[in-house]
Amino acid sequence: MKNITVTLQVSYYDYIVVGNGMARCPIATTLSKSFGVLLLEQGDSTYDKPNIACVVYYLNTLLTSPSTRPPSSSSLRTAFSEDNIINAHTCVLGGGTCINTGFYSQSPWDTSATLDGMAPWSTKVTDGWSRQ
Repeated sequence: MKNITVTLQVSYYDYIVVGNGMARCPIATTLSKSFGVLLLEQGDSTYDKPNIACVVYYLNTLLTSPSTRPPSSSSLRTAFSEDNIINAHTCVLGGGTCINTGFYSQSPWDTSATLDGMAPWSTKVTDGWSRQ
């Protein structure tokens, strides 16, 4: 995983995945085994942020106001709805599931699909669709 702060001159990818929530992380991981994949996320990795990756720190993460931290160090960003309701959204690998006591998975899609009873959605079936 690399942080890109400058525009690369020329890069070619088979797939570009925007956002890295619970669904997109395993999809990007599976695709990257056979294809060139660019994964875009506006925030940082959660690997070096135990307050995000560990449920023990869940409440502390939510109680720390995003507006009191510099944007580059914050995993949460303050957001306002059209009705001026204050909300927060994440800017980390794993997306909103990181602050909703959720998780993100990097397991192979076929394993996850089988465990979740979604074997009909395995890559054996969907692989042909993705290449059309």
